[in-house]
Amino acid sequence: MSTRTEHVGTAALGCPAERSSAAVPYTLGELMVATAAREIRDGEVVFVGMRLPLIAFVVAKKTHAPNAVGLFENGVIRTTPAPELIYTMADPPNILGATQCLDLLGVMSLLQSGRVRLGFLGAAEVDRFGNLNSTEVRGPNGLTRLPGSGGACDIASLAHRFVVLLEHSRQRLPEVHPGIEIEDVLENTGWKLRVAETVEQTPQPTAEELQAIREYDKEGFWTS
Repeated sequence: MSTRTEHVGTAALGCPAERSSAAVPYTLGELMVATAAREIRDGEVVFVGMRLPLIAFVVAKKTHAPNAVGLFENGVIRTTPAPELIYTMADPPNILGATQCLDLLGVMSLLQSGRVRLGFLGAAEVDRFGNLNSTEVRGPNGLTRLPGSGGACDIASLAHRFVVLLEHSRQRLPEVHPGIEIEDVLENTGWKLRVAETVEQTPQPTAEELQAIREYDKEGFWTS
């Protein structure tokens, strides 16, 4: 089984968050959601998680991956997105209409058996090799002890590939988003990066992707 780390967007180097701005017709959160959604392939079993990946699953289902299946760590399996925005994976709309409601071991067994093609993760810190730090991080105020992996290490180790969505800072780390210069990325990364001869910008969200995002996250709770 191959495990491949993907890098998706960063909030520290992003666009303004005004949803209605004519100059910037999308927020950085919406850009990250659209980019993450494109990583989901039709028919894949995906560990969805919460926040932006949750909406990425919705967008993928409505655009190019109608047969993707979403897993949640609390045991919920869905072939359709929750009918309304959820704030925790145990919210009633995520239970209503679920394909199955198992337990943690139930969905982790799918991961262990190699059936999960893609997993979405947040991260406090990622090194240059794609390793996740789930123990403690050093910041401006000293060491911060983390609560543990919460399943992230299992997903990173056992999913065929995983995508990390995080704020890009020197303590943490990407494609170059529109409006971001290579120098910004180099300055905000904690190790020396090799720069390709040709660096492409992240494709902007399409009208279809933005419509799917805004129909689901109407108030911009997760994406503003």
